[in-house]
Amino acid sequence: SKKLSGRCKAVRSMLEPFNGAKNNLLGQASNILLLEWVSGITVREWAQVHMKKNWSLDNTDKRELVESAILLAFEIVKSLAYVHEKGKAVVGNLCAENIIVDDVGKFDVHIIGLGSASFLPEVSKKKTGNCANEALGSIRKDLQSLGEVFFELFSGQSPHKR
Repeated sequence: SKKLSGRCKAVRSMLEPFNGAKNNLLGQASNILLLEWVSGITVREWAQVHMKKNWSLDNTDKRELVESAILLAFEIVKSLAYVHEKGKAVVGNLCAENIIVDDVGKFDVHIIGLGSASFLPEVSKKKTGNCANEALGSIRKDLQSLGEVFFELFSGQSPHKR
């Protein structure tokens, strides 16, 4: 599989309130987004190389292949959960093309394509209604997109192609 370089990703520590936030122009805590260059292949490319073309393997090799896909899926879930929980943000356009994986040894997953990302509205226990509904709707969209990523990851085919 070819390696792609120069991909941008959100660092796991992204969106953490930074220490000097009280001195910023707004006078309140802010979130920051850090970007870093990474190399690897997209989940789409990984699935096409590993899943779509390798179903002619014997059962032992198939088992290892499926186990690898499950491990990759787990790492994708952990990355998305981190963005939602710690970053208090949603990706907005999660897809197999916007997830980079470096599959040498332990999977290293990077979510890229943050042009549609947005911060979740602050929802307290006292506040409900539009803010809570907006936050849940945004998270729901990311989770629906995650299902499409998994379909492509395990089948090697885009869920949108017939």
